[in-house]
Amino acid sequence: MFHTVAVRVDGRASCWGSNAYGQCATPSGIGALTDIDGGVDHTIALRANGTVVCWGYNGLGQCSVPALPLAAVRVVAGIQHSCALLSDGRIVAWGRGEMGQTWTGATMAAPTMAAAGFAHFILVDELGEIHGVGANNAGQCDIPDISHPLTVGAGANHSAALMPGGSVICWGSNAQGQCAVPKGLVATAIDCGNFHNLAILPNGTVAAWGWNVHGQCDVPRYLTHAAQVSAGENNSLAIDGEGVLVTWGSDTYGQSSPPYSKLPAISIAAGIRHGAAVRADGSVYCWGWNAYGQCNVPEGLQRARKVAAGYLHTLALDELGMVSAWGGNEFGMPTQVITVGLASDIDSGAFAATTTIAPCATGPSEPDECGCGPFQFDSNFDGIPDCAARRFGDLDLDGTIGAGDLSLLLDNWNDVEPPIGDLDRDGTVGASDLSLLLLRWGTSLG
Repeated sequence: MFHTVAVRVDGRASCWGSNAYGQCATPSGIGALTDIDGGVDHTIALRANGTVVCWGYNGLGQCSVPALPLAAVRVVAGIQHSCALLSDGRIVAWGRGEMGQTWTGATMAAPTMAAAGFAHFILVDELGEIHGVGANNAGQCDIPDISHPLTVGAGANHSAALMPGGSVICWGSNAQGQCAVPKGLVATAIDCGNFHNLAILPNGTVAAWGWNVHGQCDVPRYLTHAAQVSAGENNSLAIDGEGVLVTWGSDTYGQSSPPYSKLPAISIAAGIRHGAAVRADGSVYCWGWNAYGQCNVPEGLQRARKVAAGYLHTLALDELGMVSAWGGNEFGMPTQVITVGLASDIDSGAFAATTTIAPCATGPSEPDECGCGPFQFDSNFDGIPDCAARRFGDLDLDGTIGAGDLSLLLDNWNDVEPPIGDLDRDGTVGASDLSLLLLRWGTSLG
């Protein structure tokens, strides 16, 4: 937070800024590094051999690296905790953990659904079991006796589940009435704001309950064919049946004043003080509070299919499963998004972001379950399919888009069923794929 870290092209670490706890005093002899990140008063780095080293303040054990069972492929420093992503997709975390930040999910089946709240997550595993992770000051992680929800939601200090049949169950704080589900309510979709909830009813109308000081529960009467809803802190968003964006509630920061409300939208996200939407063409636009760049959509971001918005940051998921993050990183939010493998979904709360990973085969197990479709090939000849789409356009997975990728694309030019290079997913490799690749030519993705 008060220092900056970087890995040079030669693998050495550069650190500058506050050094009150030695967080900028890179240990000697640590060798070449491939990844690095900084917390408040400590630094974590990944050696080229897959081992992890930390230095700086260790009052809460954030620099006490445990024995890792496998090589790490990425490291992240939280405020006062550390994380390592292992080569098999597992996460190991250590340091401060009273809000669940060192929970690794080792005892649950693979998650298939996730919702991010203010400082907690609600996860649903492949067996249909619901799990709560993180802050539990109001019982928001005390899961009731339910399972196999259709979807889940998470607010500031409450949680919700949409069950088969359309019933909605909420738990956690009810101080603002956010857990007082209207009697007899049957829904087809839900979303949780900080202290209020939205639900789409079978007839396309929207119901809202909870905190309404700013009118965030006063659903416009003309909204009768809602296709999607998103609840923020003090405002609400919806997409109607024609793709038009409808907003209501607080507009103190412009969060209820999108610039293109009449343009068709396919995804919306209400953050704490800003909003985001995906147009029908896959482009993203943001509006509202922008003090931390959370509305500065990265150049070149295209083909998005979903957005998520928090307090200081914004996320986008593209159709290839890649996640982009921008805005403030004071709490490690964007860097905690896992990008090994392809993501199938994203969500964000105020200070927490999550992705649901659609794992791709990168190791010696289950090679037939790679979810990359035509974007898989055996780049290292180990018999295991790899995913070219992990870095869009980086077909040879060398970390840079360049001549090697062009060669692979040309090798598959006009193939009926090309294994790689079909960047636009139209079934053939051709001029449009070349255009997409050239748009990112020379981009370093490592």
